[in-house]
Amino acid sequence: MATAVVEVARPRRAGKLELFLLVLRQRKLFAFGYLLITAIVVLALFAPLIVPYDPETADPAITLAAPSGSHWLGTDISGMDILSRVISSARIDLLIAVLGTLFSVLVGGPLGLIAGYFSGTRGLWGWVSEGMMRVADVLQAFPVFVLAIALVAALGQSARNVIIAIAFVNAPIYLRLLRTQALSLRERRFVDAARVAGNGELRIVFRHILPNAVAPAIIQASVNMGWAVLLTAGLSFVGAGVRVPTPEWGSMIAVGAQNMITGQWWPALFPGIAIAVTVLGFALIGDSLELMLDPVRRRQIVRERG
Repeated sequence: MATAVVEVARPRRAGKLELFLLVLRQRKLFAFGYLLITAIVVLALFAPLIVPYDPETADPAITLAAPSGSHWLGTDISGMDILSRVISSARIDLLIAVLGTLFSVLVGGPLGLIAGYFSGTRGLWGWVSEGMMRVADVLQAFPVFVLAIALVAALGQSARNVIIAIAFVNAPIYLRLLRTQALSLRERRFVDAARVAGNGELRIVFRHILPNAVAPAIIQASVNMGWAVLLTAGLSFVGAGVRVPTPEWGSMIAVGAQNMITGQWWPALFPGIAIAVTVLGFALIGDSLELMLDPVRRRQIVRERG
């Protein structure tokens, strides 16, 4: 007698691009975040072609001119066009945020993997792991903003040194985050299999554990970029960041804040809005990545597709 074989149809797995589009379609706010950052990046890339005036050229004849047809966002106390400076500031602020965050990941991530994988072991690597965590404890004992100011003051006031300061104060975050991941993953069976196959300890860390531990770092990095924009603006606001007249949102707010009490609100308001929009965009992107990299929530999104 023939036996009927019944095949159970399994739900089709969504590809990465399809999943991304599903998330944007079902979570409109996330799509708005990507739209904001895309617009800011485009403005930053094409700023020299877009700005109506030279962002560093002052005109004493039009100081503190109110928003008008010739100067859409007005001018500051030096007579520089605010719209041109706001757009041009995106270049320096995004560059500092991206590079500062990237370097912090490249430094803190590998150190965190090593610290977690060798945590509690005997020998040299065990001591190295413990030493890295104690250094991280000392760094995180200082207020982040104060530590960044001290670093810029010691290294000198420039965009390069602001990047170094951001990378330095953010690195312990990734060290602890990747250490936690390594502590969990080192007990998994695929690590034992890699060790039995003859892989060295460091090869196991970077060849097998790293790919499985990188997702939380990606999420954290997207959030840290927004925070780096805030830190850059804060440093420039107190005079420890990018030098004037280089267009930068924080220094624009610092220059324009003193005029708000006399009724000239536009020099400080518009760069403040630019900072808020940029931070919001990066925060929404971070939330979307957290959703897409979470297997449980990812399956829920795919089920909602139908």
